[in-house]
Amino acid sequence: MSTIALTAGAVIEQVQHLAAVAPQVTVPNPGAGSQPPGFSHFTTVMGWGKWIALGIFVLALIGGGVMMAVSGRRQGDGGEHVSKLGWILGGVMVSSAAVSLVGFLG
Repeated sequence: MSTIALTAGAVIEQVQHLAAVAPQVTVPNPGAGSQPPGFSHFTTVMGWGKWIALGIFVLALIGGGVMMAVSGRRQGDGGEHVSKLGWILGGVMVSSAAVSLVGFLG
């Protein structure tokens, strides 16, 4: 128990020391930045990839809906189709997040 108290005391001392030193530290401003030469071609290809991926996802969702409608007569298949649609929607979210993140950084 005393070792834990000593360790906690040491952590508190370090935090107090950092709090006293932190206002004196300045972080350099990296500036606005600019795209490297030739980077516009990459963003064009990335835009094409985004639209192709979203088109594939729309077709996959339509296909999943058709599969649910066609095999809806059998019992027990609903969960399988819902899980497939979940994976498709997960892919949509991942690709959309990637495109948004790269667009924000670029």
